[in-house]
Amino acid sequence: MLGRPDQDAKDWVAKAIALYKKTGKAAALAEFSKRGGPFIQDDMYIFVLNRKGTVRADGVDEKYIGEDFIDIKDYEGKRFRRLCI
Repeated sequence: MLGRPDQDAKDWVAKAIALYKKTGKAAALAEFSKRGGPFIQDDMYIFVLNRKGTVRADGVDEKYIGEDFIDIKDYEGKRFRRLCI
């Protein structure tokens, strides 16, 4: 990715949303979790949590899919999922 990291991330998320709308939930979630796929680059990747905090897609490690991340904390100790609502 080139340019400003924050804008690159926003553009990437917009691309992920467009794919979701075009292909549907199952296909998009599979694509987001695909090793070597277009939604994994360097230390950036797409991940998806449902409203309950359950991981639906993870570009780094498929073992997290289905796991409850509702109380997972970020590097500053803040509850990540609760900040995303």
